[in-house]
Amino acid sequence: MDKSMLCCLLLTLTGPLFAEVELNGTPSELTGYLSALPETVMIEGSAEKKLPADRAVVHLKVTTESRSLDDALAKNQTLREAITTRLTDAGFPLNRIQADQFSSTPESGFFTDKTRSYKVENLMKAVAVNETEFRAIASLIDAHDEVTYEKTDFELSTQKEMERLVLAEACRDAVAKKALYEIELQVTLTPVRFNDGRISLVQPQLLIRRKMQTNAAVTESVSNEPPVQFDELEFKANVTVEYRLETD
Repeated sequence: MDKSMLCCLLLTLTGPLFAEVELNGTPSELTGYLSALPETVMIEGSAEKKLPADRAVVHLKVTTESRSLDDALAKNQTLREAITTRLTDAGFPLNRIQADQFSSTPESGFFTDKTRSYKVENLMKAVAVNETEFRAIASLIDAHDEVTYEKTDFELSTQKEMERLVLAEACRDAVAKKALYEIELQVTLTPVRFNDGRISLVQPQLLIRRKMQTNAAVTESVSNEPPVQFDELEFKANVTVEYRLETD
């Protein structure tokens, strides 16, 4: 491949990762400029680390309905206070029980726009640090038809430190590949620049059947599910380094 064409290709590939460069001039001037550019290669380093989550943020929805908005609000508040009391009695500190979101929706009849009732929904979050606490939260769903399970987010208290460690490992992976290429291909690679490392967190999947309300009865509830295990969180990091290529 002609060297000027190779340089053009390299500029095209590295453009999205780094700042774009605007080139101006006549075709002959551009050809001379591009032919003088050093050849570069891109090396990507990656790493993965897994560690068990040490807390689970359980999201619950509290729904109450009444012909009176004030009554619907009062019922919702009373139920949320009962939930908080039950959890604190089970050993939860108040800072691990939080109100999240609130909404109020007027309900109209089929043949009229007149409001016949009001539905109030509040989201609550409770943080469990072991399976016993998780099941204490789950028991609330069995005890109250107005409480439904929304989702669970698993977290790690040392998450920032884990992100730093996995990013550092990705950098070492890029450096190790660079050293291998230099030895095996007999070239010299000099770092020019790199992109900001990308870190992602893969959440474990917790499968819990919701209570399905029918006209006949309430079907299986959370208490009939297998024991909940705090699964592993997977941290992934990628970093891309641009090297100037020189043959020995």
